[in-house]
Amino acid sequence: MSKVTRSSKWIAVILAIALIIAGIAFYKSSLNPMRSEKHLQAAEETKNSQPAQSPPAAPKPPGKSPDAGSPPPAKPSGPAVQAVEVEVVPVKTHPVQRTVDFVGTLFAFEESVVSSEVDGRVEKVTVDLGDTVKKGDLLVKIHDDELRLAVEGAIADLKQTMAKLGLDGSEKGNIDIKKTTLVTKAKADMDNAELNLSRLKKLLADKLVPQQQVDDAETKYQVAKANYNAALEDAKVLLATIDAKKVAISLEQAKLSHTNVVAPINGEVLSKKVSTGEYVKVGTPLITLVDSSQLKLRGDIPERFSTQIYEGQEVRLTVDAVVNETFSGKISRISPASNPETRAVTVEALIPNPDKKLKPGFFAKAAVLTQSDDKALAVPQEALVTFAGVTKVFVIADNKAVERIVQKGMTLGTDVEIIHGVNSGEVVAVSGLSKLHDGAPVVVKASSSPEAKASGQEKN
Repeated sequence: MSKVTRSSKWIAVILAIALIIAGIAFYKSSLNPMRSEKHLQAAEETKNSQPAQSPPAAPKPPGKSPDAGSPPPAKPSGPAVQAVEVEVVPVKTHPVQRTVDFVGTLFAFEESVVSSEVDGRVEKVTVDLGDTVKKGDLLVKIHDDELRLAVEGAIADLKQTMAKLGLDGSEKGNIDIKKTTLVTKAKADMDNAELNLSRLKKLLADKLVPQQQVDDAETKYQVAKANYNAALEDAKVLLATIDAKKVAISLEQAKLSHTNVVAPINGEVLSKKVSTGEYVKVGTPLITLVDSSQLKLRGDIPERFSTQIYEGQEVRLTVDAVVNETFSGKISRISPASNPETRAVTVEALIPNPDKKLKPGFFAKAAVLTQSDDKALAVPQEALVTFAGVTKVFVIADNKAVERIVQKGMTLGTDVEIIHGVNSGEVVAVSGLSKLHDGAPVVVKASSSPEAKASGQEKN
C-alpha cells in the first residue's frame, strides 16, 4: 500500500509541474501577438507622422515662381490638451466651537439601599417599583409588638429604681443626692444619735448617768454616721443605675422606631426586595432608592486633552433614547491620575434632569466645550479627495487646478472644517475631481456662483 501511495504522490507532482510549464508557455505565446501588434501600431504611427510623398509635379509655365499664389504647407501639430469643466464654491467661514468628545454612562446622583435595622416580620410594604418618595416617607412596616413590650418593661424598671430614691421622674437637671429620701433618712438618724450623745455627755459631767450609757450613745452615733455614708454611696449607685436604664430605654425606643423603615432621601424606587409576611434580620436589603433629579455622567477623556479640561466647563450630551435633543451640564470632578492601561483620565459631570427624561444607566455621547472660533474655514464634503490617508482639495485659480493637501477639523453639517491648506477668498472644485491633477486647465461651469466663478477664472 505504501508503494502505491508513494507512486500516486509522484504522479501528482509530475502532473502539477507539467501544468505549470504549460501555463508559462501559454502566457509567453499570448504576449507575442500583443507585442507584434504594438510594434505594428508604432510603425503605422511613424508612417503617418511622416509627410506623404506627392507625385511629380507638372512643369510650371515659365515666368511664374513655383510658390507664387499657393498657400504655405501646413505644419504638423500635436493633440490639444482639453480643459476639464468643473463647478466651484468659495471657501466658507463658519463659527466653530471646539470640543473634546468622549462617551460615558449616566449614574444616579444618589443611590441608597435601605436595609432592616431590627429583626422581625414584615407587616406591610407601602411602595413599589417606580414610586416617587420624599425623605421620611414610610417604606416598610415591621411587626413591633415585642419591641413595644420591651420598651414598656424598661420604663417600669426605671420607675422602680427611682422610687428607691424618692424620685418620680419630674425632676429636672442634676439631682442633689443629699435630698433623696434614702440619704435624708440616714442623715436624720445620724443627727439624732449625735444629739443624744451630746446630752448624755453633759449628764455624765454632772454624774447623773453612768459611763456605760454614754458609751452606748457613742456607739449608736458611729453606727448612724456609717449608715449615712453608706446611704450616700447607695444613692450614687442608684443614680448611676437610673442613667444606665434611661440609656437602655433609649435603645429599646430606637429599635421600636426602626420598625418604621423610612426613606433617607428624595427619589424613586429602583427595586423592592421584600414582601409582606417575610421575616427579615438586621442588614437585610429592603428597598433601593435613586435620586435622578440630576445625574452623574462618568467617562474617560484621552490624556492628551487633559490640560484642556477643568471643573465648571460646559458639557453637552446626547442619548439614543431621546432623539433630537441635547442635554447640558458642567464638569464636577476630574481624576487626579491617568489610567496607564487606557491612557485616559476619568471625568464626572453633573447633568440636571428635571423632566426625568434621562435614566441612570443610559449610554451617552458627550462633548466638552474647550474653545470658540468665529472665523474657521470650511469647504463642502464633496470638495475633498482622500487617498492613502491623505486628504486634498483642488483650489481653482487662473483657470487652473492647484492641488492642496489639507488637514480636516470638525464636521459642520454638509461642510468640513479645514484647519490648514486653504485661505479665505479662494474657491475649490466640487465636481470633476477624478479628472483633475495639479496644474490641469479647467473651465468653470456657468452654474457656479458668480463670486466663485469670478475667483476661479483667469485674472486680466
